[in-house]
Amino acid sequence: MEPSVAVRFDNVERRFDGGRPAFTGLSLSLDAGTFSVLLGPSGCGKSTLLRLAAGLDEPQTGRVSLVEDGLDRSPIGGPTGFVFQDAHLLPWRTLEENVALPLELAGIDPEARRHLTAAAIARVGLASHEKKMPHELSGGMKMRASLARALVRTPRLFLLDEPFAALDELTRQRLDDDVRALAQDLRITVLFVTHSIQEAAYLADRVIVFSQRPARVVADFVSPLPRERTSLLRFSEAFSSFVADLHVALLRGES
Repeated sequence: MEPSVAVRFDNVERRFDGGRPAFTGLSLSLDAGTFSVLLGPSGCGKSTLLRLAAGLDEPQTGRVSLVEDGLDRSPIGGPTGFVFQDAHLLPWRTLEENVALPLELAGIDPEARRHLTAAAIARVGLASHEKKMPHELSGGMKMRASLARALVRTPRLFLLDEPFAALDELTRQRLDDDVRALAQDLRITVLFVTHSIQEAAYLADRVIVFSQRPARVVADFVSPLPRERTSLLRFSEAFSSFVADLHVALLRGES
């Protein structure tokens, strides 16, 4: 699969009720096929940027667009995978039925739906759990199911909003490995929000650090780490140095 789409935020302003600004005059360009992480203080507007990229929200001024092969493909359309902090599985449906939901809503015929659903479930390592109900799944398995549901339509753009924040550290690290591997395998454009400096350093090709609201970019890092990453990387001098750089930038953004 070829890299999907680039994302462009051009002079974007988004204000909430009462005129409170999330950001004003924000311009940002995310290259196709890259894994970008947004890092910044709570409430600075990171999740709002994801919603704008997904077409779930609109700016008051400016433009958000997707660019493919040099051509503007806006308005935003086509499959976009979105994973939230809560897995949001429907409790009355099996894992298999939850993953298949986007295909049902898109009107995909049952035979194709079964094939695509099985492939997505296998891709996230849940092939033996299709018939389980959500209450029978661990927290990590629920998030894997959420990942499968977001990937089942082969999205061009993959958006993740603090998906692993509520999980224990080891489960979180395993899922970080899985998400990065999926992104490389599918060669899709990823935009990932986290409050964890270590998670940002480990996952990203690029880390964009924001200030307090109204958000502005205070630092923009291209990762110095190797493209292939394993858990041992977290104990390396290069990783520690990158984490320290991100920490300093984050403190600057909070001041």
